[in-house]
Amino acid sequence: MALADKELWQKFVTQLANFVTPGIDEQNQVICFSGTTLMIDLVNTDSKITNSTIFKVGNVIPKWSSVYVPNSGLIGSYASFLNWIDLGGDPNPNLDAQIDKAREKIEKEDKRFSEELDKAIEKWKKMAEVMPDLTWPEYRRKYGAALIAAKDALDAAAEEHRKLLREKGGKDYRTLLEAQRRVRIEGGARDQDRKNKYNMHVGENMFVAAYNLDPAFKTAYREWQTKSVHNQVDVGPIEVTGTTKASDSITNASSFGNFFSFFGAGSASARGIKSSWHSTNFNLKVYFTGLQTFKIGPRRWLQRSLIQNYKDKLYPNAPNFFGENGSLSLLPYQLIIGFEPKLELTLDNVDYQEVKTSFQDQASASIGMGPFRIEKALFSTPGSKDEVSYNDESLTITMGPIKSTLPLLLGVICSKL
Repeated sequence: MALADKELWQKFVTQLANFVTPGIDEQNQVICFSGTTLMIDLVNTDSKITNSTIFKVGNVIPKWSSVYVPNSGLIGSYASFLNWIDLGGDPNPNLDAQIDKAREKIEKEDKRFSEELDKAIEKWKKMAEVMPDLTWPEYRRKYGAALIAAKDALDAAAEEHRKLLREKGGKDYRTLLEAQRRVRIEGGARDQDRKNKYNMHVGENMFVAAYNLDPAFKTAYREWQTKSVHNQVDVGPIEVTGTTKASDSITNASSFGNFFSFFGAGSASARGIKSSWHSTNFNLKVYFTGLQTFKIGPRRWLQRSLIQNYKDKLYPNAPNFFGENGSLSLLPYQLIIGFEPKLELTLDNVDYQEVKTSFQDQASASIGMGPFRIEKALFSTPGSKDEVSYNDESLTITMGPIKSTLPLLLGVICSKL
């Protein structure tokens, strides 16, 4: 009996899920796994860098899949959702038509503003390379006419929409207006110029929507560092064998690609060693210096009660917010974080020789085993081929423990909305 790459991925992510979270509610939750581990800087001494990392992870709504692939951004999708809520109230069809036009104007101006913002940030970064004292606010004042115009147009469209909502009424219109205020570009979570209780600092005079990371992470990371100094790699193992059970719910594990792979020097694409492995002696054990889940979530600006109460009360022709392909379908709430992995792989003799030969190939710039990649210069798991050892007697390949200062993002657990 042989093991295909897809089966290995299914077995590995199933065991990882079982290890970090006992019992996933598949009706209400989705776990998205990283096909390649991502170094995640949550421990930088500069809080702005840490905040930027937290935002980049927390604001990503992944596709409804076992593979961690970005689908949309939470703050943008949520702000758009608020514009499509039908509060009921005054049944005047003329008023509804005016609200429809006002909402279309907001969507149009919001898109325009986002495009102008992206352009402005790129231009500012390029100019800052030769003008290091050029701050973001100064750039906008001197060179950001198009961005300022786009913001003014968006503000005007939003004010007109709010005016019509007040006129339409409905018992929750004040609640909705307050929710919209919390995500506004001025004074809300999307205010990039001034600090408020809904945003956080990520750069020189630049802010993004605020997210909270479980404070337990800092405590855990300090413990992991202490263990690393004493070479304690004792969390695990996550074990994959020919008889390991895999979850049937992970149906697209083949999207992860080859379980064993290597990159040639100067190549940007991976090459698989082969796609089928003898199951009789296959045994993979993965240990960590640290492995844990940590909660993450938006800070005060997102109201889940509005989503639950109004997800089925939207104006006709509303975008697809919910369900498998919806832009607001999932809410990330836990990160699966690992630190300094160690892998022990025992194989059948033929498989062992093939993997060993491929990994030792001098033309190989990096090697991969499951989500873990070994190469300092190119990949997210730091290390080198020198950290891989081979025992020809036991037919065992050992990778690591891979020393690092940064943890690895192994996956994200999301709630279905």
